[in-house]
Amino acid sequence: MKKNIFGSHRARIQYLLQRANLTPEELAFEIGLLRPVQISQILRGENPVSPFLALLIHHRYPAYSIRWLLTGEGAFPEAPDREPLPITASIVGRWEITGACDFEENLCRWKKFLPFSDRHEREFSRDGWCTIFQDDEAVRRMPYTLYPDSQQLAIGGCVSLVTRLDALILDVIDWSDWWVSGLVKFSYRRIR
Repeated sequence: MKKNIFGSHRARIQYLLQRANLTPEELAFEIGLLRPVQISQILRGENPVSPFLALLIHHRYPAYSIRWLLTGEGAFPEAPDREPLPITASIVGRWEITGACDFEENLCRWKKFLPFSDRHEREFSRDGWCTIFQDDEAVRRMPYTLYPDSQQLAIGGCVSLVTRLDALILDVIDWSDWWVSGLVKFSYRRIR
């Protein structure tokens, strides 16, 4: 592992833009942001790369690790960029949570939670509603939208990044401020 010569957040984003031949607006669109404000603020030196923005960039451009985007340390992005994995199944159905991890920003790694003491499930209907169940009791119902092009899932006012969706597995990463602050990765198993 070698130290990267791009010590600032600004330099790392400029390098990504040059290498991918993108404008800030095009990068924002590519990673699913509605506006390029976050990218522009980094380029002006006003803000650092947030963990969620690093996640969005890494998901779209896997050669750029979250650790490198956040700290400039780790493997230098020399591998060719590739497309994210496509969504290969419908989200409609009932899903049980099987695991959760939070992102330890200071160590740039995922840390697994202990198993939940009760059952947590989500059911996505064809008409755009997500019902959240806890121990088989419906506790909340919210509208949802799945955006296959950007691989984002909006439930109520929260947007998650879908990292895997196939016939049996759903993996999402959320930016959370409630029970754990920061990036949280959830894994679900289809039960219906």
